[in-house]
Amino acid sequence: MKKTIVIEGMHCNRCADRLQLELNEIEALKSAKVSFKNKNAVINYKGEFPKKVIEDVVEKTGYIAIIEEE
Repeated sequence: MKKTIVIEGMHCNRCADRLQLELNEIEALKSAKVSFKNKNAVINYKGEFPKKVIEDVVEKTGYIAIIEEE
């Protein structure tokens, strides 16, 4: 399944690259692609969406994740 989340606080492409590396360490995700230009992350996941885990990783990396409920 796929979900796009808004990321606030990124200042450059290096920020996006760093966050992408961190998100791709989450076992429940198939992949994560972060875009500085679009200020978002496209998350491909299996099973239940790991909202809390993603929020924690994004916050730990220094940014804010805006994840809308479906």
